[in-house]
Amino acid sequence: MTKVEIGRKLFYDNRLSFNGAKSCASCHSPQMAFTDGYRRSLGSTGDLHLRNAPTLLNVGDNKYFTAGDPRIQRLEDQIRIPLFETVVIELGVSGHEDEVLQRFERDREFQLLLEKSGLEPQKLNWELIIGALAEYVRYLESRDSPYDRYLKDPIGFPLSNLAALGEKLFFSERLHCSHCHGGRDFDEPSGDEKKYFRQNGFTALEKIDSHRETTSRFDRGLEGVTGDPRDHGKFRIPTLRNVEITGPYMHDGSIESLSEVVEIYSRGGLLGAPRDPTLESFSLSKDEKLALLSFLSALTDSSYSGENPTEEHSSSF
Repeated sequence: MTKVEIGRKLFYDNRLSFNGAKSCASCHSPQMAFTDGYRRSLGSTGDLHLRNAPTLLNVGDNKYFTAGDPRIQRLEDQIRIPLFETVVIELGVSGHEDEVLQRFERDREFQLLLEKSGLEPQKLNWELIIGALAEYVRYLESRDSPYDRYLKDPIGFPLSNLAALGEKLFFSERLHCSHCHGGRDFDEPSGDEKKYFRQNGFTALEKIDSHRETTSRFDRGLEGVTGDPRDHGKFRIPTLRNVEITGPYMHDGSIESLSEVVEIYSRGGLLGAPRDPTLESFSLSKDEKLALLSFLSALTDSSYSGENPTEEHSSSF
């Protein structure tokens, strides 16, 4: 557990940003299922991130680690992005690597943690920091929601009648929610192709010329990596665990409420937005919509709401 402890300390420490303004927890708060509640997060210099901060719970099992880049398939590679990215500053470590390392090398509490792990403080390096952060994030498993308890013991932990109806709707061919949101974390697509990146019908569009070509206002999704127009508006399927408390929703936080998400999906997506061929409209009565939302609420596990072991470290050095 020692490497996890090192990662935990780093995760909540503002000194990991070049100017002491932000920590990892600034965008991934335990109280919000390791999101931040903003449409798009702010970096340590106030730069607006391109996307909504995703939950970190259970991501150790992810196949892909960003919303629009299938090349990132290791947690350690993903962690390098907030640390060293320079296009949009997050923690802004690039160009300040030695300075940031020295803050922790001089910290007696951190030195003791390293020594407990059999490591010498003077040998602290970025590979160790990235590895420790990755181990802490892998430790963040959260699968004790009311629905999990129900699946283990339906008699002892029954679903409400409303949530039970919502479960049936969710897994029905009428709504086909589970075609994209399958698996134990509700983020695995069904079918032989296993398309993890799909056009979800929520990408805002605008006309850009007389030929009515369209482009997303902020983010092209997978197309930004592949350059293939057919990938325009494709984003990784997100988990639905804790979805009740991880709003606002979509890659850009453009949808405020879960009720609105369901409403837009029932219409087959936004008018004119690119959408996967499997995405079809459906109708819901008022009671059925309440039932579906009740089921999604039953996917909430609040056991990590008090995970932060200490307050974030002061930004003074």
